[in-house]
Amino acid sequence: MELCILDQDFQEQGIVDVFSCLLWNRRYYETGDFELHTIPEHFALLQEGSYLYRPDTQECALLETIVCRMDSSGGKEIIASGRFLEQMLYDRVIDQTQKLSGTGEEVMRALIETVAIAPADTKRIVNRLQLGPISGVGKPMQQQVTGKNLLETLQEIGRSQQIAVSLRYNYLQDQILATIWQGKDRTEGQKENSWATFSTQYENILASEFSDSIAEKRNFAYVAGEGEGSQRVIVTVDQTDGAPRRELYVDARDLQKENQTQAQYEETLRQRGIEKLAEYQRHTTLDGAIDIHTNLNYRKDFDLGDLCTYVDHSLGIEVEQRITEISEVYEGGRVEVTATFGDQQWTILQKIRREGR
Repeated sequence: MELCILDQDFQEQGIVDVFSCLLWNRRYYETGDFELHTIPEHFALLQEGSYLYRPDTQECALLETIVCRMDSSGGKEIIASGRFLEQMLYDRVIDQTQKLSGTGEEVMRALIETVAIAPADTKRIVNRLQLGPISGVGKPMQQQVTGKNLLETLQEIGRSQQIAVSLRYNYLQDQILATIWQGKDRTEGQKENSWATFSTQYENILASEFSDSIAEKRNFAYVAGEGEGSQRVIVTVDQTDGAPRRELYVDARDLQKENQTQAQYEETLRQRGIEKLAEYQRHTTLDGAIDIHTNLNYRKDFDLGDLCTYVDHSLGIEVEQRITEISEVYEGGRVEVTATFGDQQWTILQKIRREGR
């Protein structure tokens, strides 16, 4: 594998083709990252603020941290790490109130267009960024947002609708394309796509850890908008579907009615409730080392974002979960792929950010 290094203006600077290890972590809802271990001769080539581009996948990442490590015998190793291009959207905030309606994809595209591609202040333009082809994904929604981070807002909407934002660099056209997309349904109950079933019976799972937790689950939200006391506008979002009720209170005072109709405003509040409940779901997760040399070919028969089936006959488990993370490890001439099916438990930092929203 050859890794192309681009400078801050996306001009090619050189190729890294010698490395001891590459960790390439792709994520569906969150931003992916990488870590590259290479030789000292590449130190001058790997500069903070430049880009690492993979021609084989058109995936591109920002080089953020460079470390030179020396062992006790004087041997040196260069470790470069950073995050994928989606991180560019983290550098922008939604400075003006945005009131949007449409499908999840349409709302997310409108936010990217307004804040990063064609903002009123031209100094905020993210160079080379353009909207990619329309995917036709997402469900109808109402959105009102002010003062929040652009990337975090896109990820909140995406998680609530099981869609994602992706930034890919088109090397030949020198463009960064922002696309809203959704993985394919590869479960056994559909006929549109080929199935992707993972099981020890099929010998495509080498090692796995299955977990199922309702510790933080919430399925009913009270969303409180503008007003005081008995005049405060409060709507509910009910996702119980016959299950025991687990309530969540959402303070959405930042959402103001202004020129919306009452029905539109209440729908905007419900969307906030849907997004918050998406952060308090039941966590059914499978972390599995995938044997990519069996019946399923990686990136062809299954890929990041795909909805797949996992079966463990010995435990009587059969679940359908989306692949939310794939870690690729290139080391010693071998490739190892580990996939996460379902949402992982939130980290302490993510919980702090969640409670602060």
